[in-house]
Amino acid sequence: MAIERETYVKEYTSDQESTKVDFETIKNSDIVCVIPGSPASGGVHVALGWASANQKQIEIFLNRNKRYSPMVTGLSEIANVQYHYYETDYSNEVIELICTSIEMYLNEVDNE
Repeated sequence: MAIERETYVKEYTSDQESTKVDFETIKNSDIVCVIPGSPASGGVHVALGWASANQKQIEIFLNRNKRYSPMVTGLSEIANVQYHYYETDYSNEVIELICTSIEMYLNEVDNE
């Protein structure tokens, strides 16, 4: 969200504006895809909270070889979460997993 809004680091919006826009973006989305990072990204964790509170479909992509907060790995107990695991950061494997999960979600929505 932020990288696109801030024109790939060419422009910067205020903390207040960024927070409002990011919250509204999640609120208006159907699906939220995240890579939480290890070490954790605080912004991604906040986005996960907003997505779960707004009952969004959440797709979480985790590196199989890293450890994550129990709040991430246990989120499926209270929210619509699908976990996807990959081996190598910043790889085509991750991109393919994200694209496949979005395609699967869209197919499910079309079949409802």
